[in-house]
Amino acid sequence: MEDRLCKIKKNGYWRILIRPLIFEKDKINSLSECREIIEKSKVSFRGWDFPHLDRDETVNGNDWIESGSDFQDIIEYWRFYQSGQFVHYLAIREDYRKKDIEFSIGKPVGENKFLNIEITIYRITEVFEFMSRLLEYKVLNPTFEVSINIEGVKGRELFFYQRDRNLSNTYKSGIDKIEYKKEFNENDFIIKKNEFTIECIEDVLEKFNFYPSKQIIKEIQEKISG
Repeated sequence: MEDRLCKIKKNGYWRILIRPLIFEKDKINSLSECREIIEKSKVSFRGWDFPHLDRDETVNGNDWIESGSDFQDIIEYWRFYQSGQFVHYLAIREDYRKKDIEFSIGKPVGENKFLNIEITIYRITEVFEFMSRLLEYKVLNPTFEVSINIEGVKGRELFFYQRDRNLSNTYKSGIDKIEYKKEFNENDFIIKKNEFTIECIEDVLEKFNFYPSKQIIKEIQEKISG
């Protein structure tokens, strides 16, 4: 998986870390249970699971399982530990979809980099839904932390794939890395999951000086979870 990780980090990428705040090395009894938890907790909103458990690429370590994929514009790698820690690296798909972006924005993109608004909202929504499912298996309780970093975003421009929803202004990031980190209490998260999800989405998009209404965010979310 080292080659896969190098390929992911070659361009822009997401790094998602989820972990319980109280460390227990063997919180999950076995590697087979780790796999079962992933199988039952993965999110399938868009026809591609988060996280994707590839039958041919799944590997067991001493206290972890890992998997990933390299299929067209989907390049990812993840590892899940018996301690309950989960880390996921994903290439920014837009770096591999130049022609689709040019069609959407109606002009050549050249060497410019982009980040799609819908994909960003979908990804964060999937992460928070995945965490809520992990809670059902007592993997993260009673308190846990999520860290969502997007690397290589300086100069990236936001866009919609829908041509009838083109932005009237240009929204670019002035920083190279977007960092979101937050600690949660299990009970609070269960009650306020949707609220926390939108807060994270807003936190990420504001780094591009873009402030969509909560209604627009919810409308986009409903396309995948409705």
